[in-house]
Amino acid sequence: MDRAILVRHGESETNVYGIISSDEDRYPLTENGITQVQRTAAQLAELDFDGIVTSPILRAYQSASIIASATGLPVIKDERARESEFGPYNNSRITEIPYGTREELEMEPWDSHVRRMRSLIEDYDGSYIVVSHAYPIKSLLCDLLGLGEFDCFSVEIKNASMSAILVNEKRVLTIGSLILSESVKRHFRK
Repeated sequence: MDRAILVRHGESETNVYGIISSDEDRYPLTENGITQVQRTAAQLAELDFDGIVTSPILRAYQSASIIASATGLPVIKDERARESEFGPYNNSRITEIPYGTREELEMEPWDSHVRRMRSLIEDYDGSYIVVSHAYPIKSLLCDLLGLGEFDCFSVEIKNASMSAILVNEKRVLTIGSLILSESVKRHFRK
């Protein structure tokens, strides 16, 4: 990819119930999540992209489909954009997860997220919307900024937010924006 806007899926049942899940066909978008993604899609429809790459997880795929309806772009499912693997804590409430590193908890480690997301953005030519999940997006952005997992602990990627990157320049233009500025939009216009 030359340029990408990374979009986190809209609010889903996982967010409402405080659950972490990498199950593919559970926890759809809420009505609020649909509205959130429609607002994001309206902004993206003004810009120029070659396609949409999405996580196959239901909440992300639903978000990508809403964006596709607004933009007319094709959607490609790519496993590398998928949610984190949560190991023994998959489908657990966040409040039930003990303190510990991802490795100690047998969850997918930070470096795995960085590798798969970097691989994803390197394998496509052109300009894309990538619909994914908070942690994979955060790991890629922080890595591009030269930050490690613990350096960007408090970075939050909100539902239906957009993070823009210039891939070839390894340059982050915005992190978790709900409204794209004109200075960001100019990089994604014809």
